[in-house]
Amino acid sequence: MLHALLSVTILSVPASLSAGTAEDFHEAGQLKDAGACGEAVLLYGAIAADEAAAAGLRESAAYNHAVCLELLDRTDEAIALYSTLATRAEDRVLQRDALFRVAVLDSQNGRYPRARNRFRRLLRSSRATTDRARLYVQLGALEVQTGHRWRAASQLKRAQQLLTRHPNSLEPWFLAQLQVALGDLFVAEAARVTIGKRPPRRVVLRLKRRGAFLKTAQQYYVAAIEQQQPTWMQAATLRLGKALLAMAAELAGLEQSLAADPSTANDRDTNHLAAWIGKTRPSMARKAHESFQLCVDVAVESGASTRFGRDCRTSVDNFPTELLIGPDTAP
Repeated sequence: MLHALLSVTILSVPASLSAGTAEDFHEAGQLKDAGACGEAVLLYGAIAADEAAAAGLRESAAYNHAVCLELLDRTDEAIALYSTLATRAEDRVLQRDALFRVAVLDSQNGRYPRARNRFRRLLRSSRATTDRARLYVQLGALEVQTGHRWRAASQLKRAQQLLTRHPNSLEPWFLAQLQVALGDLFVAEAARVTIGKRPPRRVVLRLKRRGAFLKTAQQYYVAAIEQQQPTWMQAATLRLGKALLAMAAELAGLEQSLAADPSTANDRDTNHLAAWIGKTRPSMARKAHESFQLCVDVAVESGASTRFGRDCRTSVDNFPTELLIGPDTAP
């Protein structure tokens, strides 16, 4: 079974171990669970290198050593250790877990072809419903990020179908990731609906279509937040904020082009559209800012430092506040 969280510790200790070795392993686990991975890696490394220890314990210590390296953002070292376990570990379950972690890190670092190949390799040899559901989520999320929306939709649909047949096949972590990926897919669809400078009635139709995609995306992001997984809560609020901000910025551009075109000054439909944009754009920008701020608050309250939270902080600090100002409140 593939591990659900980075902080999972393999707690089984062979009965034949010496008391000292078992105590060291237990102490390392306590340090890791307490967030003291800087100290835990020293103990895990020592156990993994102890040739007198049982092979199962050494592999478990090496795996947890890699987990701690990952939590410490020492990604290259973590990948190297996971890769060794993925090819040499005697424990088949741990071997697959290690390969899964390498694929996840590859995906997070933009090495998409390598990640895709590794996920597919795991999927080909996977029979358990839970494993397959998790892998469909990973592949779907990867395809969204690489712009392959049809592939993404196919993989995410398979995950949803397994979840429908087996409601408990995904833990909250992966279920939240699935919801974020589905939200991302609908944001990508919304971005494909260009607005441009068209006759007002056509612009309204385009805006409605784009708004429908964003509304569906928001529903998925909210569903992800409800899983109470800090990492994916941050991802969902970040992605929602970015989608709303992009829409607000595009509305501002359209607003400016309408105001700058003298030929539309006396056109009733155009003036109606401009007034609607002037009211909608600040509200959308406020929602985007609130989403970024919620992301930052989750990061602070949970203590979970993620790349999503860091992006949210940057988004708050660099927010284009001019988008918040409506035509009636402008100085």
